Amino acid sequence: MAQQGRHLSLEQALAWNPDWSHGDRVRIAEALGVLPDLEFVVPAHGKHVGVWVDGHRALEIKPGYLSWPVMKWTLGLPSTIIDAIEHDDTHAWFLLSTHRPHEGRRATPGAAVEVCPTCWQQLPATKVCGNCA
Repeated sequence: MAQQGRHLSLEQALAWNPDWSHGDRVRIAEALGVLPDLEFVVPAHGKHVGVWVDGHRALEIKPGYLSWPVMKWTLGLPSTIIDAIEHDDTHAWFLLSTHRPHEGRRATPGAAVEVCPTCWQQLPATKVCGNCA
């Protein structure tokens, strides 16, 4: 089954983000090297390159990281990638040099938080530590 979107060659997929370093491209090529019969597709939203194997999404190449939706697709990866993979219950990912935290995860600027110099708990408005007082 052909995937919907703009189809790319391997060379086009490796050049998709012009900000990737040479090292990023090497890691991406290594990740792709363990997958058979690849199909590269950029969906209509253009936010990633989907890598498909036999109609299954095996990998997403995002601007700042690689994302595997199923751990079986990480089998055979070289230690340069495996040793740096992070994961949770839903997927695994490998950060590239272009990774930037999501806007929603950034701390918002505000008043400096005061902490107790003894136990490092945040002080209440009274500035008296409830643990140490």
